[in-house]
Amino acid sequence: MSIGLRNFFRIATAFVIFTIVFVIAMNKIIMPWYVKHGKEVEMLNVIGKEFPEAEAILTANGFEVTVIDTLKNTDKSPGTVIDQIPNPGKKVKRGRVVKLVIAGGKIYHPMPRVVGKPVDAARLELEKYHIAIDTVYKIYSSIMPEGVVTDQSTKPGYIIAEGSKVKLWVSLGPPAKLYRIPDLIGMNLNRAKEEIKKEGLTIGNIRYIPTEEFAPFTVLDQNPAPKKVFENPVSIELEVSTIKTQ
Repeated sequence: MSIGLRNFFRIATAFVIFTIVFVIAMNKIIMPWYVKHGKEVEMLNVIGKEFPEAEAILTANGFEVTVIDTLKNTDKSPGTVIDQIPNPGKKVKRGRVVKLVIAGGKIYHPMPRVVGKPVDAARLELEKYHIAIDTVYKIYSSIMPEGVVTDQSTKPGYIIAEGSKVKLWVSLGPPAKLYRIPDLIGMNLNRAKEEIKKEGLTIGNIRYIPTEEFAPFTVLDQNPAPKKVFENPVSIELEVSTIKTQ
């Protein structure tokens, strides 16, 4: 056997031994130590609370929430949490999914993801969960083809009650033009308004800031920032100087 081949077998054998030792160490030492010493907290008690309050409490404390059942004909008012898993007081790690059972009345579901679906397919998907479309906004998009949902008002996975309404944004296809934000800082307010309208944009909120450093009605700041480009018309918010009163 050549020296090169012997060296190859030595390296291969050493690699196999290292892999076996590493796997055993992970399974027998490292992972058990991590599980045992991972920071645990006491499970909160949300039984008896209305679902929106219970969800807010749990998510604020680092837990995820899902509704696993809705029971009717209970003595609790609709939407009240009547059971939870894990049980209150149990030691758990943050990030754990807390499963809730809700008193009858409304039935809750995780909001489905309809972004990327044709609007008719999105409508059928929502109807399965008895969720209605409130408003459809048509916007230009270079990413989504015409007729495809680009955004939804209730994010996927959020727990939503049957009978709720959501808003959808649907693509009109690529825009015929792009909207570039003009640089308005330092302009007089009236001229800034003319520039905004000339670009096909709209004027948003105007915040007046008393100051002696600039002439009255001078644009001090704007949002969005100059030179940003958008596919759809947006509103520009302005900060404008005004006379400082004593």
